[in-house]
Amino acid sequence: MSIKEKILVVDDDHFVIETLEAFLSAKGYLVDSADSGSRALGMMKKKVYDLVLSDMVMEDVGGLDLLREVKTKYPDIPFLLFTGYGSLDTAIEALRLGTYDYLQKPINYEELLLKAKSALEMARLKREKEAAEQEKDELLEKLKHYNISLEAMVEERTKAIKQSQEALRSSEKKYVRLVENSPDIIYMLNSEGRFSFVGGAVKSLLGLTSGDLMGKHFESIVWPEDATKAQFHLNERRTGKRATRGFELRLAVRGGKEKAFDIRYLTIELDAFGMYDKPVKKKDKKFLYTYGVARDISARKRVEVALEHMNKKLLMEYKQRKLLSKRLITLLENDRRQLAMELHDHVGQMLTALKMDLEVVLGEVKPDGAAFKESTQLAHDKALQAMEEIRNIARGLRPTTLDTLGLASSLRELFDDIKEHTDLEIHFFHKRLPRRLDPEKELAIYRIVQEALTNVVKHAHAEKVFVNLVREKKFITLGVEDAGVGFDKDKVMKISRVKGPLGLLIMQERAVQVDGEFSIESRIGGGTHLLARIPV
Repeated sequence: MSIKEKILVVDDDHFVIETLEAFLSAKGYLVDSADSGSRALGMMKKKVYDLVLSDMVMEDVGGLDLLREVKTKYPDIPFLLFTGYGSLDTAIEALRLGTYDYLQKPINYEELLLKAKSALEMARLKREKEAAEQEKDELLEKLKHYNISLEAMVEERTKAIKQSQEALRSSEKKYVRLVENSPDIIYMLNSEGRFSFVGGAVKSLLGLTSGDLMGKHFESIVWPEDATKAQFHLNERRTGKRATRGFELRLAVRGGKEKAFDIRYLTIELDAFGMYDKPVKKKDKKFLYTYGVARDISARKRVEVALEHMNKKLLMEYKQRKLLSKRLITLLENDRRQLAMELHDHVGQMLTALKMDLEVVLGEVKPDGAAFKESTQLAHDKALQAMEEIRNIARGLRPTTLDTLGLASSLRELFDDIKEHTDLEIHFFHKRLPRRLDPEKELAIYRIVQEALTNVVKHAHAEKVFVNLVREKKFITLGVEDAGVGFDKDKVMKISRVKGPLGLLIMQERAVQVDGEFSIESRIGGGTHLLARIPV
């Protein structure tokens, strides 16, 4: 009876936990769940799991932090992350930290099952590989001691020859048994590069028997395209640190029909070194043979290829999203520019004409028309107020000072306008700013600050806000920080797309479009801190 594999599901959404528990249990797995990262770490101290499935965003310990802890304390346990608000940066960070894969919400359960099976299978293969490598290391250690013993026997061959020969035969029998059961290909080459011994998994990996290779040159099994680089490694004569270790090479497979992953060649990792009749430091030593071990790394190569394809797909999707968001921002700025021109050229001119007409009427009002003059004066004042509002709106839509005076002056004008209409106290600090930036980057920084302060005025209920703009080497760092009411970032980001945090997304996209970085941290009652880094 097979042992059921144990899976730990971590998510602060109980509906997701219940759904995953039911689905994975129905597939034959033993499933435990934790509604927080800290609780999951506590459970892992008491119980061994074969796989961890975790949400990216959680209140106490987030998915990336949990991944770091798990990979530090339990590096052999595979880890799958899923999230509803992922990005390329978080995906790359997750893969860098060691997650097996990265899924998007809503979860495709068949895809989840496939990746969970793949992760569990990869972990199983890794355990088997480590066991095989341990066996190989023990074999190499025994061979090392055997070599030392052989050198000692050569130096003392006049003593107890019969006893030494018997010990040698006994050692050879043990060596043969170890080689026959090895998952790797173990071989010896003579001074001409021909096989004098071949054992281990040569039949299962290459479709050849030891007899097929005895006396053949090593080039007979090397994939033709790798023949040149194989010359100095398969028949390695160096020893110690200079010998070949971890060298990748392709060997030809007879027929290849049994190899579903590759019907032409097998990718191996090679360790090889020379054997001599005397210690290598002696000048009159004689070369005996090359000893080598070839290990099948096809499974690892498949994973690397799959990861490369996934990275290409992610990069393509990132470029497409960046292109679309750039078009969106361009359309938005064009609409603002057009609206500002309409307000200034048409509505502004109409209000100016109305103001002039009212001034004419006021000049013609007779002394006995006091009431009419008062009404006309009131209309005149409202026209002036409307003209001022139109100018403010047009300036907000497209600040003319940004094109003429630069970023710092435009921001000061923005701050003065906000302070004129609100009680918000704005502290502005800038250092080492260049006189002018790329126009697109200036506009991006201006719009991020404008949107951030709009959010502060509307939602934060803060008395003060600090805006810092500092150049650090090849980057300009923007910080906007307030001590207002704050908000639950995870909750806000889970809102549906229809009612989603459009302002936050647009700020982020503006930073991305100029190859920058954007982040925002907030907690209820603890204020909000926005940070953006834009390359100069």
